[in-house]
Formats: sequence, structure tokens, C-alpha cells
Amino acid sequence: MVAGTRNSGPKGVLGSGRDRAGGWLGRPSLWVLLVALFCLALSSACSSGSNPPVPTISSLAAARSLVTAGTATTLTAVFSDGEGSVDHGVGAVRSGVAVSTGNLAEDTTFTLTVSGPGGTRTRQIQVKTVAAPVITSFTAAKGILTEGASATLTGVFTGGAGTVSAGLGSVATGVPVTTAPLAGTATFTLTVTNEVGDSATAQTTVTVVAAPVITGFSALKTLLTAGGATTLTGSYTGGTGLVSEGLGGLASGGAVATGPLAGTTTFRLTVTNAAGDSVSAATTVTVVAAPAIAAFTSSMPRVGLGQSAMLTAVFTGGEGVLDHGLGPVLSGVDVPSGPLAATSLFTLTVTNAAGDAVSAKVAIQSLNRLATGEHHAAVVKSDGTVWTWGRNDQGQLGDGTALNHELPAMVPGLSGVAGIAAGARHLLALKADGTVWAWGVDYLGSASFDTHAAPFQVPGLTGVVDVAGGGDFSLALRSDGTVWSWGANFYGEVGSGAQAPQLAPVQVPGLSGVVAVSAGSYHGLALKADGTVWAWGSNVYGELGDGTSTSRSAPAQVPGLGGVVAVAGIDPFGSMALKSDGTVWVWGYGISGKFGDGGAFAGTVPAPFAGLQGVTSLAGGFGHTVFAKGDGSVWVAGDNSQSQCAVQAGQGSVIPLSAMAGLPACVAVAAGHRHSLALGQDGTLWAWGDNEAGLLGDGVPVARMTAAPSAFGPWALIQGAGKKTLALRADGSAWGWGWNLGAELGDGTSLDRSQPVRVQSPLKVTAVSGRTKGTLILREDGSVWRLGFNPDPGHQVTAMDTLAGSVGIAAGDHHYLALKADGTVWAWGTSYYGELGDGANTAREVPVQVSGLTGITQVAAAGDASYALKSDGTAWTWGRSYFFDGTPEHLTPVPVAGLSQVVALAPGDGNCLALKADGSLWAWGSNWNGELGDGTTHWQYPPVQVPGLGPVRAIASGDAHSLALGTDGTVWAWGRNAEGQLGDGTVTPRRSPGQVQGLAGITAISAGAHHSLALTPTQAFAWGLDDFSQLGLNRVGESGLPLQIPSFRLW
Repeated sequence: MVAGTRNSGPKGVLGSGRDRAGGWLGRPSLWVLLVALFCLALSSACSSGSNPPVPTISSLAAARSLVTAGTATTLTAVFSDGEGSVDHGVGAVRSGVAVSTGNLAEDTTFTLTVSGPGGTRTRQIQVKTVAAPVITSFTAAKGILTEGASATLTGVFTGGAGTVSAGLGSVATGVPVTTAPLAGTATFTLTVTNEVGDSATAQTTVTVVAAPVITGFSALKTLLTAGGATTLTGSYTGGTGLVSEGLGGLASGGAVATGPLAGTTTFRLTVTNAAGDSVSAATTVTVVAAPAIAAFTSSMPRVGLGQSAMLTAVFTGGEGVLDHGLGPVLSGVDVPSGPLAATSLFTLTVTNAAGDAVSAKVAIQSLNRLATGEHHAAVVKSDGTVWTWGRNDQGQLGDGTALNHELPAMVPGLSGVAGIAAGARHLLALKADGTVWAWGVDYLGSASFDTHAAPFQVPGLTGVVDVAGGGDFSLALRSDGTVWSWGANFYGEVGSGAQAPQLAPVQVPGLSGVVAVSAGSYHGLALKADGTVWAWGSNVYGELGDGTSTSRSAPAQVPGLGGVVAVAGIDPFGSMALKSDGTVWVWGYGISGKFGDGGAFAGTVPAPFAGLQGVTSLAGGFGHTVFAKGDGSVWVAGDNSQSQCAVQAGQGSVIPLSAMAGLPACVAVAAGHRHSLALGQDGTLWAWGDNEAGLLGDGVPVARMTAAPSAFGPWALIQGAGKKTLALRADGSAWGWGWNLGAELGDGTSLDRSQPVRVQSPLKVTAVSGRTKGTLILREDGSVWRLGFNPDPGHQVTAMDTLAGSVGIAAGDHHYLALKADGTVWAWGTSYYGELGDGANTAREVPVQVSGLTGITQVAAAGDASYALKSDGTAWTWGRSYFFDGTPEHLTPVPVAGLSQVVALAPGDGNCLALKADGSLWAWGSNWNGELGDGTTHWQYPPVQVPGLGPVRAIASGDAHSLALGTDGTVWAWGRNAEGQLGDGTVTPRRSPGQVQGLAGITAISAGAHHSLALTPTQAFAWGLDDFSQLGLNRVGESGLPLQIPSFRLW
């Protein structure tokens, strides 16, 4: 192409005068020269380093490498020899000049790219994000308070740490915090700050009003003829006045007419302020007429040992006098019963001027203050503290550790306990304020399945008056007669009508008017005010007492039971009822002669425990039973393999009903798996039988044939709970010892305790219940709290928020029952056999009402079965019932056949004892070890009467042994005795009740899985299995004879 090109431009050096082909440019040699010169120039440029420079990045930094989501930061890059840009929409950047990232929603990695003639360089930096602080709610439990009251504040938030003003400091989301007493209206601020320092705030205001004060309330005339009327006047400040008996509002300084009066009447003026707090004053108008009693009632169907109930009599036509040294009484005026060491029958006699007289009676049951689980035990001292001993590998001792204790130790942080209950590996403490506290392992009402080494309040429970613990479930009875339950619910033991696990308390449907609850391993019992018993859960061995072996998940009345004053579910599949006549009735699984028959009783309907009379407290272990009589004696029967019947191990496997020797007068007994406990009238605690992990609480790790005293006390109530023991002192403090793997003892640890530790509770506990896995406590305010078995070690005392107002609780192995004041029963936990009583096999995390139950006065549960006692004296059962009536389960409550006038139930693992109002004891269910006390080892149903006993006033059941407390204060035991739980010095099972030697003046009894407990007003005794120090003797082993727990006195 070059040769064919004309150069028409100016003439240069090379082209001067040459513009044709063949000129300079057209010559080939010239092109060669030009190419050579170009190459020479290029080579020179390369060799002299004149290439374009490569870009350099010195740094890439973010002003903040951690930002709150939705906010921005800035990036600054230092670079040279190129142009920079940043991805993620940042764009072009200049060296050293900060640029904004824009708002970031998530962790972002930014890439800086610098490009120049010499190439491209990149560098990355990551900016992380954290969630923005968000406050969902910040509220006060009550927006209006009376001056001097403390507010409870709860904030729900995410994305940061919370603090509350007024010096309340750090708070956790969803965890209540209590203010100092408030003198005036106050506004509190919750500030939540995340890691970046960004914060959110919310406020809540608590209004404070003056307290109501009544300065006067009187009647113009206080003595009238029938049909006369009078005028009431009252003066007060700080609220609105309302007069009872339908008189309506009364202004301060005003007057209201009563209208014609037909009988003596007590009028009550109640003044309530805007906060809902009230005060009341009463005035009585006496009407003279023929002697007639309109009503004679107790303010509480159950009280803690050593505590007082208020008796109210409404009568006309004469002067009223109460027995038990209470003397004259005015109609309508509350009279304190005085400290009660055992279930007591009060008689009112009204005599007119002519000498004619009429009388009425009312029974007041004592709350369990002695409890044993499988390998741990607990008692409640008169000061309201709980002391525990025995195995603690799952926190059963409640001290926050997993160390066993061979001597009783106080459960730290728990006070005001009135009653105690034990599950297989958990404990329940009922406070005087109506709250329930629990610790140990399994479903404990905290909306989780876990282990708790320290007590926590069972959420949603207030006004609780009784608790019970099953294998993996618990029951709470509210003051309104409703029952609440939670737990594993394998057999419907939660009573909710389903078998799904229930991790939080649910009301047991169909139960009302309940006054007491109890729990077997997998079933629950409810005692109604009419003396009837209701049961649900497992019925594989007839433990529901309805004549079948069909488990139910909803309560049903136990047929044929009336006049019952106490019920007890016994491990593994038994039930017991104590009637007002002191007899004990049993049904279900009576292995090893623990029902007094010398064999494996298996009755599907209640039957009397032969030979038992005058029983006031009863308990059953796995194969033996223990009883305390009104005369203070302790009796045992059943398995004696670990000297739980107080007989030398190896000298007979089954012990007939026998009286214990070497015990002071006892008021309560408890039976563990293979050990026994007795509570003396003097407040001492005695233990014998298996001493694994220090079950006997005597500090010596060997079985004991004789009852040995506990080391702590005095106790108002002691209860066997699987492998632990629970006790309650008169001051409302709850204590426990023994198994504590799941922190069931409420001392903040998961260590087994060989001596009592106090259950951590700021309020008094009025009742407890539990099996091995967890504990429930009922506080004085009616709230139910769960101790132990919680995945968060910092929250081992959890409130059961949905069970406020319960008057009783009970726990089985995997489910729980709560009895409300209205007589309904509520259940939660597992429901494999219908133990929730709601007609289904669905586990419940929230308590559901047990179907078809009304007028319940007590509930109980053991294993996967549930029980209820009605006010008409009938017993009902649901859940697993194979050992009772041959059917696998009952999904709703069915009556226990053949029982009437039942006053108490004590279910065991597949069997149950029923105490009738006449003091006779009846039993049904499994009977492998003679735990039914009827002289055989045949399963029994309907219940058979336990022979060989005088009037019984209390009953208790362990896994396979049974206890009865006679009205004479003696304790009787029978059933399994391999761990010495019968307290007779042998390990021979007993098929018939045998008196626990060495015990006299006993006022209460309880049974753990294999150990027994007995109480006097000042002493406590324990015997049987002590593998987790549940005997409270500061040792591990077993004791075949009752031993006083050293220095263990209830008052």
C-alpha cells in the first residue's frame, strides 16, 4: 500500500522534491530504516523504565466495623496511581476521602478496586451488623398499688441488654423485677442497649393509692329474736365499702338495715381501694332460737403441719363449744384451730338453755411436710425452710449442685414453705403464699424439659393450697378448688384429656370443689370436698380404681369411695385413700405385699387395707407402705429387701403389717423407693431402709433397720418424694434432702444433699409435691412454682403463671395436677395414658382442666395415673390403669369402684391407698410386694380393706410400699422392704401392715420411692433406702429401722 500512495502534503526532509513512486518513500530500503529506528526508540524507552506505574492501595478502613442493622458507616481508602471504586452501590471514591456505605441490613463485605494504566488492584473490608434494640413491652404486673407495696415490672425486648431505672439495674427479657416499696406514683424507664451502643427506651407508670382503713363497724343491736332486724354502721377511709350477706354498698358514716334475721349472722364490711387491696371488719348479730347448726366449715381444707386453720361455725339457739380445747365459740366468728400436727376432726356442740344439744364435725387435713422421691427425701421445718438429703445427681436436693448429701441440708433461698411433695426425681414446695416451687428433673412447669438444681417458682400458679408430684408430672390445687397439672403425660396423668407433654401448668378440666391432690408415678388423684375421689392417667394396674385397666387422660370419679379425707398415689401403680374413720383403702399395684396382703395385690377397685384403723397419715414406696396412726404409732408392710419395713435385711422379703418400735409418737410418714420416713410429734424426723446416697439422712451410708432421727428440724411436714425427702417448717420455709440431679431441692444446685437445704423462696411455702423429676411448691400467695429441671441454671425456680388460686397440687412421673378452690382439677405434662384427664393422649405444656370433675377436695398422682377425691367421698382416677382394672388407660376420670366416704388418697407406682372417714384403709392396684396390705400379692380391684389396722388418720405410699398413721400415733408399713422402708429392721417384704417399731406419737407420715418418713411435733424419723441421702442422716446406704434425723425438729 505504501508504494501505491501519493504524498500530497508538504515537502519534508525525506520528501523534498519527491512525490512520485520510486521517490524516498517508495524505496524499500527507507522502510527498513524507519522500522529499525522505531525499534531502537522502543527499546530505549523500555530500558530507561518509562512503563506506566501500577496502582497502589495503602489502606481501606471503616469508621465503624460493627453497626446496628439499618444504619450506615463510612469507608476511607488511601491509594495512588489509579481511580478507585467500591461495590455495593458506593461507587467512585477518592483517596483519603470518606464515603458512606448506605444503610446496611446485614453483614457486608466491601471491595475497593483501583484501576490505572499500570493495572488493577483490589482490597476488601467487612462491616458486620447487630440487631437493633427493640422493646416489645414493658409493663407492671399491677398498674395500681397500695402505698408501701412493691411493683413487679417485666420487659420483653430483643437486641441488647436491658436496665431499669430507679436503681433496679440490669434485667433479662421476660424476667420480672421487683421494685422497692413505693410511697407514691412512680414512672420507670426500661433502656435496652445493643453492642454498638444504640438504645431504645420504654416507660411504665405505677399509680400508688392510699391503703383502706376501717375505723369502725358495728350493729345497733347485737342480740335479736328470730325475725328481728338491726342497723349496721361503719366508718372508713381510702376506698369503697361493701357489706356481706347481700346488703351491698355502705358509705362511710352511713347505715344499712339488715332486714329480718332467722339466725345468728356475722356481717363483714370490706373496704377496697383502687388497687384492689382490701381490709375487712366483722360484727356478729346473735339470734336466739332452738339449737341449730347452719354451717361448720374450715377456712382451708388442708394446712401445713403446725399451722392453724380458721374454723367458722354458724348456729342458732344456744352456746357453741369446740373440742380440742378450743372452748366456746360465737356464731360466724372465725376461730383458729391451733397448730395441727395431723389430720384432725373437730366437733362443734351447740347447747341451748334447756340442755338440748346438736353437733357437727369438720375435718382439717394437714399438708404433707415430709416427702421422699426415689433416692432423696425432704422435710419442711416449722420455720418454713426445706431440708433435703440423699441423691443429688439431678439436682433433687435443690442446693444448686449435683453432690449427694448424707445429712439433711437446708435448701437455700426457699422460705415460707407450708407443704412438700416429691416426684421420682423432683420436689415441689408449697408456700404459705400459695405459690409452688419446684426443682429436680423433668417436666416442672417452666415450659421446658430440663433439670433444675435450685428451686424456681412454677409460673402461672397463685392461690395454691396443695401440691403433688408424680413420676414426671406435678399437680397444683388452687384455693378455688381447681386442679392444675403439668409434666410428661405419658398416660394422661396431666389430666388434660390428651397425652402430649405439658410443660406449663394447665387446668385439669372437669374438676371443681377439689380440696386435695395426690399423684402416683403416672396417675393423679383429686379429693373433693364431698369426700369423693377422682382419678386419671395410667390404669394399667387398676390404679384409677374404676374396675378396669383402661388409662384415662381426664378425671373420673373412683366409684364406691366416700368419706375420704386424704388420697395418695403410690409408686409405681397404686393408690390409697384415707377415710374419716381412719381406715385405708387401696387399689392398683400392690407389689411385695405393700397393701398388707403379703403378696402382689392388684385390685382395680378400692379395697380396705386389712388391719389398719386409726390411720392419720399414709405413704407407699415401690414395694412397701408406711402408716401413722392417731396414737402416734408407725406401721409398715410389704417389701423389706432394704430394711424399709424396719426389719434386718435378709430376714424375710415381705413383712406383714407391723408396728415400728423405737419411734416417738409420729404424726406423718413417707415412703421412698425402698426406704421409709416418719415425722414425730416432737418435730423429729426418723428414717430407715435403703440408705443409698444418704437417703436416711443420718450421715452413715448403710441401710438401717431401725428408725433413726433426722439431723434437722423441727418439721411441720415431711414427705417422701421418690429418692428424696421434702419437709416444711411452721415458718413456711421448705427444706429437702436426697436426690437433686435436676435441682429439685431448690437450693440452686444439682447436688444430692445428705442433710437439709432450704428451698429458695422469698415467700412462705404452704405445700409441695413431686416425684423424682422435679418439685412443685405452693406459696402463701397461691402461686405454684416449679423447682429444678430447667435448661437454664439461672432459672431453677419458675412460676406457673396460669395456676393462680390453686389450693392443691400433685405430681406423677410425667404429669402434674392442680386443684383449684372451685373444685376443678387441672393437669399438664405428658399424657401417654390419659393422665391429664382431658380425653386425649396429648401432652400439654399449659394446664388443661380435667374433664368431668367437680367438687374435688384432693388430687394425687403417681407414675402415669391421676387421682381425685370428691367432696362426696368418692375417689376418681384416670391415666394408666392396667394394674387396677386391666385396661391400659383412662383418658377421662372414672370412679374407683366400691369406695365411699374417702378422706385421703395415697397412690403409689401402680397401686393406691384410700383412707375413709371411719379410719379404715383401703387399697387397690398392683401388689407384687404386698403393698396393698391385704395379706396377698394379688392385684386387687375394686379396692379391698387393709386388715389389721386400727383407725387410720394418714396414709402414704412409696414405689412399692405403703404407710398408715393410726389415730393413736403409730405407724404401720407393708409392701416392699428390700431397702428397709418398712422400718422393721429386716429386708423382708410384708403383705400385711406391721407396726413400725420405735415410733410413737407420730403425727404425719410420708413415703419416697423406697424410704419412709415419720414426724412428731418435734422430731423426724427416716428409714429405708438412702442412696442419695434422702433419709437426711448425712450418709449413704439404707436403714431398716426408723432413725431420727439428727437435730431434726419441726418446731
